[in-house]
Amino acid sequence: MIRAWPLFLLLLSPLPAAASESVSQFSSLVASRASQRLLLQVADLGDRLIAVGQFGHILISTDRGKNWRQAKRVPTNVTLTAVDFPSPNLGFAVGYDTTILKTENGGETWRRVYHDLEMETAKSRRLGFSNEIGVCGKEPDGCLFPLFGVHFFNEKHGIAVGAFSTILETRDGGNSWQKRKPDYQFSPEVQELFQTGEIFEDDITGGHLNGIVEDGRGHIYLPSEFGIVIKSSDKGGTFEAVKTPYEGSFWGGIDAKPGVILYGMRGNMYRSENGGASWKKIPSGTDQSIHGAVRLINGDIVATGLGGVVARSIDGGRSFKAQNRKTRLGYADISEGQKNEVILFGVAGIEHHRLPNVARGN
Repeated sequence: MIRAWPLFLLLLSPLPAAASESVSQFSSLVASRASQRLLLQVADLGDRLIAVGQFGHILISTDRGKNWRQAKRVPTNVTLTAVDFPSPNLGFAVGYDTTILKTENGGETWRRVYHDLEMETAKSRRLGFSNEIGVCGKEPDGCLFPLFGVHFFNEKHGIAVGAFSTILETRDGGNSWQKRKPDYQFSPEVQELFQTGEIFEDDITGGHLNGIVEDGRGHIYLPSEFGIVIKSSDKGGTFEAVKTPYEGSFWGGIDAKPGVILYGMRGNMYRSENGGASWKKIPSGTDQSIHGAVRLINGDIVATGLGGVVARSIDGGRSFKAQNRKTRLGYADISEGQKNEVILFGVAGIEHHRLPNVARGN
């Protein structure tokens, strides 16, 4: 099967081939327009927001998105794709070159705690990749696969995931990381697909893991390809591949309170309230790919993605109504801003979006 590279990297802003050389040895530079560059994910710590993106940029706001500044020290300039803070001071960011960064002062300064360029180069050789758009350089050995998600269960135990089922785990607060094999269990529905030849085991054990979502009930979900979700009910001790009614790629998800919502290509959204045993499609109101979502203080869920789409649910994620911003730019993540406002993060950096007043039933 043809494997889809995550759309938020291919369509939002393809990286130049030159950047796929080993640049993670350099530090991110202070840039006057860093807030207008590609940003891919944000961590919400109340009034403090931490956003990460291209060129190793890490931006900090301490006033709920009104003003932004760069972190003081970031020891890489590769694209950072995801960020997670298990506590207000302790945080982790991941990205290209299998890079993992750690901060212990709320994002002000960072140090690199993991980087395995050799593993990624060897993986590119084994998989036969050369010159993939925005990912591989001019030589076959220049293919660098990124991490797409990081999640900590507490200050000591966390996992990071990425391209081609890369899974890394730490139990000492991110100071050391161990590689995990994708030795998944397979649900009966997935095993049936193996028997009919609709999908093969290698498609799953080599599939991209596009993020990490926790549902608040002890389950975590790794959105993947071909409608497959990798789930764990024991904090990553074991993983099971389950099939959804969807056949495309999932890019991310959000705790639906109750359950979980996963979203992906062409506006597809699916919800599970029983730990991933069954899934129901949600009307998203859009045919654009969804890449990020946030639950507001009032319980509304707002999602965003390609084509400038902003989709809002006022019924706890049961249905969404969407609109497209005039610029139709692509967005990768979203956070709550000031009153009646959300903050969008994407190809043009940081943008503010005013939410219209909506009529609510009693």
